[in-house]
Amino acid sequence: MSRLVEHAERELGRINTDEAFANSLIAAVRGFASYGHSGGSAAVGIELLNELLRFRALSPLTSNEEEWFDHGEQSDGRGLWQNKRDSAAMSRDGGESWYYVDGREPGPPEPDGGELYPNDGDDGVDDGHMT
Repeated sequence: MSRLVEHAERELGRINTDEAFANSLIAAVRGFASYGHSGGSAAVGIELLNELLRFRALSPLTSNEEEWFDHGEQSDGRGLWQNKRDSAAMSRDGGESWYYVDGREPGPPEPDGGELYPNDGDDGVDDGHMT
C-alpha cells in the first residue's frame, strides 16, 4: 500500500464522515497513486484532476455549436445555452460569447488567435466574447 493511500485512510479516519464516502475517496487516491507519480507529475496530475472533478474543460472553450446545449424553453424567450464541457459557462447567443456563473473570467483566446473582449449584454452580466 502506498504512503499516500495510508495517509488518506488515516486522515479520513480522524474526521466524522460516512464510511462509503470515505471509501470512495480512498479509491480515488488509490487510483491516483497507482501511476507512481514523481513530485513533478503528481503536481500536474493533481491540477488536472482538480479541474476534471469540478467538471471544467482542460482546453479553451470554443464557439462550436456542438459544444453548447440549448436550454430552449427554460430561457425566458431570451435564449440560454450551457457549455457541455464546462457546465458553469453560459451563453445568450449560442456560444458566440459566454460568461461563467461561478464568477470566473472567460478563459484565454481560442487557438485561432481571437481576442477576448467584454460584452455588456442587456442581461446585466459582462459576457466574455471571442472574436
